[in-house]
Amino acid sequence: MRRWSRAATSGNFVLRSPGTGCLATGGLAPRPQRGGRTTLRGLGLLVIVCSAALITMRVALARSLLEQPGAVLRVVEPLIALMLYAVVVFVATIRTAGRFQSLYRWVLRVGVITGVLWIANLAVETFAGLSGSLFIAASAPLLLGGVLAWTATGYAVARRTGSAAQGIAVSVGSAMLCALLTIVAGLALTFTSPGQLAHDLAGDPDFARSHWTDLRAFAFANTFSNAFSHLLEAPILAAATAWVASSLGAPRTQRSTADPHRPDPAALP
Repeated sequence: MRRWSRAATSGNFVLRSPGTGCLATGGLAPRPQRGGRTTLRGLGLLVIVCSAALITMRVALARSLLEQPGAVLRVVEPLIALMLYAVVVFVATIRTAGRFQSLYRWVLRVGVITGVLWIANLAVETFAGLSGSLFIAASAPLLLGGVLAWTATGYAVARRTGSAAQGIAVSVGSAMLCALLTIVAGLALTFTSPGQLAHDLAGDPDFARSHWTDLRAFAFANTFSNAFSHLLEAPILAAATAWVASSLGAPRTQRSTADPHRPDPAALP
């Protein structure tokens, strides 16, 4: 007599016969978890689209911006960087194997945490009105905290996986997500606090050297330039620091996962 039974570990239905054993299987196969991949890809592309839209709308509303010398380049640079980021986000999240899901979740967690730190630093720069040593004391822990988090992440991932390349990749991915979150917050300030941005640059010598006649347009262009520099420099900085940290982390993992019964070559005569 045949009967259906549920396998204890897989959750599939198995058709069994008392005489012949397992005859057929059915039901739903377990699906790999894709939460990390889909969330990371969705968040990354959403922030990229929002950033590009904010730049486009800001330029459309500030008609005098493109009339200033060199303004077109300042607008085009971040848009090109955002397009490159979109390609990287799409390609980097293609793999769906289960072992990559933990890496995607690392990127998400560290990227969001460091993004919050850098957005807090942006708020200090824009609204705190600090200068000199007070500004450094308030800003440095937020900026350096993000860099240290990327470095520690590269070391931790390399130590767990035994791969320095994966440690560097996760660190760079976290830095890219951090930069995206930071610039979308900065671009939003061109709509919510344009007067404050212009006020902060009123005595900037770069404004006098630029030969621009519209201070507010110069503040918008300065925000675009800062967005481009963040997108460019954050992953480079993360790659440099994570390369050192991951190189230190990966060999230790390999030694810790080595067969304890295998003799150490260095101890052999």
